[in-house]
Amino acid sequence: MASSSSLFSSLLASRSALADNLQLLRLLPSASKYTEVCKITGASIGQHTRHSTYHISVATSPVLSAISLKPSTTSNNYDERIRGDAIETDCESAIEHLSRLESSLGRAMEELPREYNSPMSVLFAMDNDSNNFTCFNSTVAREVAFAGHHALHHLAMMKIIANGYALDLPDSFGKAPSTTRFEATK
Repeated sequence: MASSSSLFSSLLASRSALADNLQLLRLLPSASKYTEVCKITGASIGQHTRHSTYHISVATSPVLSAISLKPSTTSNNYDERIRGDAIETDCESAIEHLSRLESSLGRAMEELPREYNSPMSVLFAMDNDSNNFTCFNSTVAREVAFAGHHALHHLAMMKIIANGYALDLPDSFGKAPSTTRFEATK
């Protein structure tokens, strides 16, 4: 079982990913850039934002439920997600949603008992040929860590898109902590 510090650091990583995403959204030169599909990545900043935010929402659902900010979902399915919603298509809606989620995770970090970490089952589609999902047993801390780390991949993709808009993002934006630490030793 993971220690409470693993949940705390996982929540911190997810909050950091949300904060980085918010930083990027606030720097966009126009609302239309949010939904513009990049030829290199095949997706928009809005699509990457919606996808990574959804993963964080699924993973943190039990955490937010524990402090009564949100009812826990009965299905922790990473692959049954709504596409084309306001988080994906409207930059201001995304900013509002990400801000609320980041704030809620901060509150969870303050209010959760130190020993909090519970079992959690998650579902994934494992092939393209069926509508079947595979269930995996996990823990809340592990899933929150996965979601925060997964968001880094999407931030990296958003950085590629943002480079086309000449946005001033830090070198560490969208990089895994291990990559940042490795680059510091060069």
